[in-house]
Amino acid sequence: MGDWYKRYGSDSSSGSNAGCQLCHVSSAGGTPWNAYGWDIASALTDASCGAPGTDGKISYSDALACVEQRDSDQDPEGTSNLAEIRAGAQPGWTPGAGNTIWSRTGAATADQAPPHPIGPLDPGGSEPPPVASPPVSSTTQATANPGLVGAGIMLVRAGESIQAAINAAEPGTTIMIEPGIYRETSTAQGSNALEISKSHLRLVGLSEPLDLGNSSQPSEAGKKPQVEEASSAANRVILRSTGRQRNGIVVVPGDRTRCMDCHTSLAPPFPVLPGVEPITETDPVLFDVEISGITIEGFPNNGLFAERLDGFRFLDIWARNNRNYGIFPALSKNGVITRSKASGADDSGIWVETSDNIQVTHNLMEDNVNGFEISNSDDIYAAYNEMRNNTVGVAVFVLQDHLFAIRPDGNRYTIKRNWIHDNNRRNTATGGILATLTPGTGILALAMDESRFVENRIENNDAFGLVLADSCVVLAGTDFDCETSPVPEGFAGELGSHIIEGNRVLRNVFINNGSKPLASGPYKGLEGDIVFASGATAESNCFAGNSYKQLKVLARPPATETPRPSPLPPAPCE
Repeated sequence: MGDWYKRYGSDSSSGSNAGCQLCHVSSAGGTPWNAYGWDIASALTDASCGAPGTDGKISYSDALACVEQRDSDQDPEGTSNLAEIRAGAQPGWTPGAGNTIWSRTGAATADQAPPHPIGPLDPGGSEPPPVASPPVSSTTQATANPGLVGAGIMLVRAGESIQAAINAAEPGTTIMIEPGIYRETSTAQGSNALEISKSHLRLVGLSEPLDLGNSSQPSEAGKKPQVEEASSAANRVILRSTGRQRNGIVVVPGDRTRCMDCHTSLAPPFPVLPGVEPITETDPVLFDVEISGITIEGFPNNGLFAERLDGFRFLDIWARNNRNYGIFPALSKNGVITRSKASGADDSGIWVETSDNIQVTHNLMEDNVNGFEISNSDDIYAAYNEMRNNTVGVAVFVLQDHLFAIRPDGNRYTIKRNWIHDNNRRNTATGGILATLTPGTGILALAMDESRFVENRIENNDAFGLVLADSCVVLAGTDFDCETSPVPEGFAGELGSHIIEGNRVLRNVFINNGSKPLASGPYKGLEGDIVFASGATAESNCFAGNSYKQLKVLARPPATETPRPSPLPPAPCE
């Protein structure tokens, strides 16, 4: 069961309910097998189930993946094995004396009853579902209505409307979506492809899980793992724009779905219409939403956006080529973003903004301006991620703008055991401070307190491995100098002035950073593994146990005539 739990355990109760009887007739395992167990056993000898480049060797993980879209138990609903597992049902058993069991020799015995008790057998029981509208081509626009599988579970087939299922769902509903390409036309205003403005909802794409490789550490220094690049309708749920929608999926209060009632543009810096006041209500409105197994691609603003959401889980999301942001929770709390990928954004792949207690783990962020960004948040944990081929791997800011009336500082971030490498992408941001970011930066950490950078591997970033600094020290002498260039009225996204305190940099490994000298600019000559620039006292921030070649202290901000505090080197940690 170990391989099964590794693949599904955190998402399904099927295994814990049935134990060995998930695949076997006996609670002790062994022969005979039910239909699901027999399909897995057969897949282990089926060369077509092997991963490319494995010379026909099939692992248990390969076999599990190979049978996910089969209907082993031949239940009346025709539900795939993966759909049953996601629903906590039994892919190898259906109610009544209609089950087939298999011996070691391959002999089949039909008309067998299931064992008892092993939890729910089928998502919708044994009765056939209501007749759904006939599905249309998986590449056409989604207009048909989804089918009700059973109490609390709905199934959307390719060509049907996901939004129609969301609109019809009661709290506590799981909406399962079959693989295919979906172009939604059912939202009234058209700014968003999918809108969720209700609580206690699960939106589950029955997709082949993304293969992110070993995203926490490399097998060899500088060697990239092979990552699955396929975005095929045959194995993923894919949400695409009809051409006029700005966002893919939004999870927002009902009065926040009509984005263009407040904004003149949804691109940074999010300019608002005259008379629109900053948001003053920040308490959660929505609760307990899970979205998984969906590729969201090609939207001009955001892939997946959430606001004022308490309790969320974004799992197995590929936010692909959404121009501004891939995955973007704001004013939210108690959430998890995991085993997902964000790529192709001209701002941030994943941005956690003005939020609390968010975990970002086991993700891949590549080919963005910022791979991962945190701003104005508290208690953010980012671990076991890979950030590669971005302009900046990790960016930590305190922002000032007019969108939210309450702008907290940044406190208690943990950046731990990430692989941050080869972030040398050309900066394609079109304006603001983001356009000034230096390509070749592993971590740019400005204006946060009581945070930890622990056991990361930071390598092959052409300019800097880690920049740990006060915002105003870094911006001195630029067009955004804190003293000569105050935040323009009505302009979002500028950095607040803040002296960093209470931060710890522990046991990180820096390799081959700063290998390409900057051609010009105020930071020419500072290239290297670590740059520390703060007006704080020496005891306010500390370093210990790191492996690096260069630690450079910016003793005085360059290119300015204004006297400023001289930063001191960080102290060793006690």
